[in-house]
Formats: sequence, C-alpha cells, structure tokens
Amino acid sequence: MPKRIAKVRPLSLELLRPVRQREHHACPYCGGEFSLTDAIKTKSMGYYIVDCPSCTVGFFLPLSRSFKPAEPRPIQLGAGGWAECPECKALFVFKHRYEQCPCCGKILFEKGSRFEFKLEDNSSEVLAATKNFQKQHKPWWRVI
Repeated sequence: MPKRIAKVRPLSLELLRPVRQREHHACPYCGGEFSLTDAIKTKSMGYYIVDCPSCTVGFFLPLSRSFKPAEPRPIQLGAGGWAECPECKALFVFKHRYEQCPCCGKILFEKGSRFEFKLEDNSSEVLAATKNFQKQHKPWWRVI
C-alpha cells in the first residue's frame, strides 16, 4: 500500500524542475533535506529510491518525466479530500483546489468528489505561478 503524505504548502516551484536539476531535495514526509548521492538509482524502473536520513521513510523520485508537471491534471478526490497521484501513486490530502504531488511534482486539480468537503480556491495563484515558471524555464531549443 502506498504511504500517505501530509503536505504543508500547495505549490513548490522547486518540484517543477527535473529531479537532477534541483538544488535542494526535501523529504515529502518530514521535510528533511537529503542528497541524491545517497539514493539508489534504478534505470530499469526509472526512479531514484530514497530513504530519508531524518525519518527513515522510503519513497521514489523519477529519473525523468514523461509528463509536464506544470500542466495541471484533473483528478477525482476520495473521502476527506484524499487523492492518489496518477503519475507516482503517492497519496495525499487536498486542502486547496490545486495541489502538487510532493513526490513527482505533478500539479493536480480537483474535478469533483462524491463526498462533501470544503477546499480553498487557489487557482489564480497556482496558474500564475506555473505560467511564470514555464516562461522562465523554456527548453534550450525554444529559446531564440
């Protein structure tokens, strides 16, 4: 069963960058810093396997992505606002309309639920931040 993650903030622009380009790596469970040099690299699965040095919880980080994390993807929420990331299968609670997976960095937005709960609407902030991020981080072959 995947581990459930408690999130503190809805969006981290650092998580939108590819794993190998990030300056800092924070554990999605406890927030402790770690280095990729301590992680196990599995090319066959396409993930780093990380054991957090602070809380000793293990999780995966993608070597590369077949998706664009800054493009929001709709997701249906479960009871209490729980959702499973469609990319990396991490479970976390939605407290805002737009949330970001703490493991792979994919931005997700709720498209409904059969359960009643209230979410803060942060759509304008998240969409503005992702648009700004995409402008600043264009692929080198698109820069003219």
